[in-house]
Amino acid sequence: MLTVRGSVGVLPLMLGLSEEYNKSKNVSCEIDVSAVGGSSALEMIASNKADLAMTEESAGELPAGASGVVFAYEAVAIVINPSCGLTDLSSEQIRGIFSGESDEWADFGGKGKITLVVPEQDNGFRKYFEETFSLRAPISGIMQSLIPAGAVVSSDPEGEVTKTEGAIGICSAAALIHAENTVSVNGVALSEQTLKDGSYGAGRAILLVMGKEPRDDVQSFYDFCLSDKARKLTKSIGFMPVE
Repeated sequence: MLTVRGSVGVLPLMLGLSEEYNKSKNVSCEIDVSAVGGSSALEMIASNKADLAMTEESAGELPAGASGVVFAYEAVAIVINPSCGLTDLSSEQIRGIFSGESDEWADFGGKGKITLVVPEQDNGFRKYFEETFSLRAPISGIMQSLIPAGAVVSSDPEGEVTKTEGAIGICSAAALIHAENTVSVNGVALSEQTLKDGSYGAGRAILLVMGKEPRDDVQSFYDFCLSDKARKLTKSIGFMPVE
């Protein structure tokens, strides 16, 4: 059995790559996938309780002897209808807009009425966005979203924003179609380079980590995760693969 552990946010990627590996290799390799948290996944690599880990780069240092590589990025693209008249927003403005401080773009330097467009509440990418911009807070002892209930919920936020005057929304950078409708964050535009150098404040690197002296089946799956086929799947799941 091949054991893969990682953070909760990367679970869809771990599952997708595991399933595709078995299909593409035409093998029946039993892969045990579980989300235990990034730091715990690295600890399991160190103690030989896991063969591979997929986790955010910020989860901690690599265990001694382990090998790791950034193989994907998760990033929030802030998309806006051109009618709003804005090309850049600060983190504070983004938090204010999505927490419903005002429904007037004039309060943030734009024009018209604000319409918020977001994915459904239990969407993992939305939760990452809310955590990044401090849009979650304890209410009656339970962490809840600060995005107003009146926001438009859509499975295609970018498409909804494009056709709705005054709209702003979020989508995965990997799913972005019209890059010209994105705004920069704190003066930094979204690109693979700004994700790599860390200057874009709404993205994070995803590491693929393998323990020392891996078995042949572990090395085979590791190599597959870095292949062209895996990159295409990674993008379809909502992450930006490293080219």
